[in-house]
Amino acid sequence: MTHAGVARRTAEVEALVAELIAEAVATKEFDVIDLIAGQLPARLTARLLGFPEEMWPQVKSWSERLMRTDMRDRDECVMSEFMDANREFLGAMMPIMQEVATCPRDDFMSIWTHATIDGQPLPPEAIFHEVGLFIAGGAETTRTAISHGLRAFVDHPDQWEEMANNPALVDSAVEEVLRWVTPLNNFFRMALTDDEVGGQKIAAGDRVIMLYPSANRDESVFVNPYTFDIHRSPNPHLSFGFGTHLCIGANLARLVLTTVFRELSSQATGLRVVTEPDVEANIFARAVKSFRMGVSARP
Repeated sequence: MTHAGVARRTAEVEALVAELIAEAVATKEFDVIDLIAGQLPARLTARLLGFPEEMWPQVKSWSERLMRTDMRDRDECVMSEFMDANREFLGAMMPIMQEVATCPRDDFMSIWTHATIDGQPLPPEAIFHEVGLFIAGGAETTRTAISHGLRAFVDHPDQWEEMANNPALVDSAVEEVLRWVTPLNNFFRMALTDDEVGGQKIAAGDRVIMLYPSANRDESVFVNPYTFDIHRSPNPHLSFGFGTHLCIGANLARLVLTTVFRELSSQATGLRVVTEPDVEANIFARAVKSFRMGVSARP
């Protein structure tokens, strides 16, 4: 997940994105989740973890069920689906772990299977948790950024056309999409020492919620924070977190988003909403279940 490691996958990502974008533009009207935002990160996640790529529909389904964390204690069906997803991917990963134990490959399950801490191999339950975290975080958040990002560009067609005419703007456009969308809403932390933030006293041991959308619209940091602006610079958004908990997949997410918006803007114009995004009832993430949109092919 380093810059160098992700760079080695650039051609792979570009080929997959080109395939999906070509199909989307040809159909002219499509569900963003089914054709691009859900399928692309699920296929990449399957490849990176070591699952056969044809299992991407299962990876997509697992990520959807694993991300519904806030509803587990309030809805028995959600808890049941969450547990089913855990059992399913555990069953799928065990034979792969056995295979890569003797024949390692270039994937994360191989890395984790052969990794050691203090000279001891990672226990299977640790690998299980790593795989689950990667499925939930890798597939779902990129999907959210793509779908909500496209919805933002529907409202700002002038910026879509400007980006299409000047691909050098794609990088800053992606950063603004990340700030504007903020795929994850919050995380909790526990204060280790007494402190004070914004006049609010926090005692050691207090549980603190970090609201990323609020941070990404902080008037003391961003000029016109409620304006979508692909020229925004600097753009110190916190969509990937910070410090020890900085998202390990940030480099890959940026590569995927940059490739998607560059490729689609070069081929499609006239973005329009067919049906508005159906957003999951989830306080943790702004996951989109479906979003139909239409485009016109560029001449």
